[in-house]
Amino acid sequence: MNYPISYPLANFFSALGIKLIIRIDFIHDKEADVFVATSKDIQGLVVEAASYEELQSEIKEAIATLSELSNSKNNMHTDVVLTDRIATA
Repeated sequence: MNYPISYPLANFFSALGIKLIIRIDFIHDKEADVFVATSKDIQGLVVEAASYEELQSEIKEAIATLSELSNSKNNMHTDVVLTDRIATA
């Protein structure tokens, strides 16, 4: 079972061990030749990396750090699993 982190009671469900879903939007900036990831679900998440693989690693690290900072009282699980859903236009 999964539950969106932006929904009410996300901390409660996380404490029960239910995986939280975090929407992460990313783009490839062709001018700067970098990938940039942001999320409305995690305040402060803005990550930039030279490759998509590097971006994934940076996202996991940033989510863990931001989760620790914002939920010092709550024990939110920070295991991150990324699934690739890439759309090109």
